[in-house]
Amino acid sequence: MNKHLFFLKHFFKHPQTQGAVAPSSKALAKAMIDPLDLDNASFVVEYGPGLGSFTKEILSRAKKHMNFIGIEKNPAFVDILKKEFPEAKIVAGDAKDVLKIIGNFPLNKVDAVISGLPFSNFRPEIQSEILRNTCAVLKPGGIFVSFTYIHTWPLNRAKRFRKMLGNIFSQVLWHPVMKNVPPAFVIECKKGENACPCIYYSKCQGWLIKESSSVKKNKAM
Repeated sequence: MNKHLFFLKHFFKHPQTQGAVAPSSKALAKAMIDPLDLDNASFVVEYGPGLGSFTKEILSRAKKHMNFIGIEKNPAFVDILKKEFPEAKIVAGDAKDVLKIIGNFPLNKVDAVISGLPFSNFRPEIQSEILRNTCAVLKPGGIFVSFTYIHTWPLNRAKRFRKMLGNIFSQVLWHPVMKNVPPAFVIECKKGENACPCIYYSKCQGWLIKESSSVKKNKAM
């Protein structure tokens, strides 16, 4: 079956967790991966790789020493990803369980987390759990990259999500990518070097919740 038709079929089955009617464009994949320093990264995690638009871009740029784990909830997508990217570690699971999924890897060692999840569809408690766990696995100065579709930007859940990002990460940047269906905002977040809410996790080296965040707008893509 054509990838686009296959993706659309699963959107109608799981609209809350898939969130998109078509795989992400090359323009969006490039905009999502560009913030990552893959030349020096040793560990990257991807949430919701779907059919692998971002995964392909990551693995094409990654160095051989880099560890990669893709966490995908849809079993049908997991099967496709494993066949298409045999060199990658693809796990059937939920992003909120990232602390368990990374297993023997120590906390604070993940260089970057990239997410294809539709956070605007999630309840606040799910948004919060995933973001806190993401912060816990990232190393100080680590990067979290997500995106949201432009038409969801004004929704209350999207606003709440952006507020959480500002409360967790030391820097939040966003810019639009118009060459995608539908157009999207890429959101780049950086974990603080000395301050983050990881104090909630006893094994994390984060200190205190920061008092303020830096939220800026980048140039349009």
